[in-house]
Amino acid sequence: MNGKLYIATGDNGRDPLAEPVTQHVAQQLTNLFGKMLRINKNGTIPTNNPFYSTASGNNRAIWALGLRNPFKFAVQPDTGKIYINDVGEETSEEINQLQKGANYGWPVHEGDANDPPYVDPIFAYGHGSTETTGCAISGGTFYTPTTVLFPSEYEGDYFFAEFCNGWIRKLEPPPDAASGFATGLERPIDLEVSKAGELYYLARGSTSSPASVGKIGYATNQTQ
Repeated sequence: MNGKLYIATGDNGRDPLAEPVTQHVAQQLTNLFGKMLRINKNGTIPTNNPFYSTASGNNRAIWALGLRNPFKFAVQPDTGKIYINDVGEETSEEINQLQKGANYGWPVHEGDANDPPYVDPIFAYGHGSTETTGCAISGGTFYTPTTVLFPSEYEGDYFFAEFCNGWIRKLEPPPDAASGFATGLERPIDLEVSKAGELYYLARGSTSSPASVGKIGYATNQTQ
């Protein structure tokens, strides 16, 4: 976006109970863990990054902080909007909209908290074993193909996958309401939209079901 390279980093598996939460690596500007980073395409750090004057060295690349495991992020091509799928630990899975200088709260909070200055996710779901809950958000992609195959109301929607319970749901633009789309997948880990408007998913599979790449088209709305 705007010629910059964005990089997502996890918190390095740090135990949130091993130290005061406000001293956790994801809450500090002295390291690159649990962050979204932003650099120029030549590897230098933009001087308009939000912490350029308060951090030092490579840490000036920090664009946002307070993330646990931002497993996947996606850019909406026509707007430059970025959604981050942040895998939770005990209670919630999050979709966060990237904002300059935002602090998404991990490990002070997980999920919605309504506690400024921490930024709440635009959507979160709880842990469980249903078709609307899970344990690890994985792939995500915006539906902005060259050719729109799905109905027009799908344009601009954000598809996201749940690794543990094997479903795909879609998030519509504000008020950010989610609805079901596909179920019965074996540990999906990534989603992509083709130029022809089809939704592809990569499934890790299991001992009883091999890893696979599947395609969902509108004509039958069935996986292949």
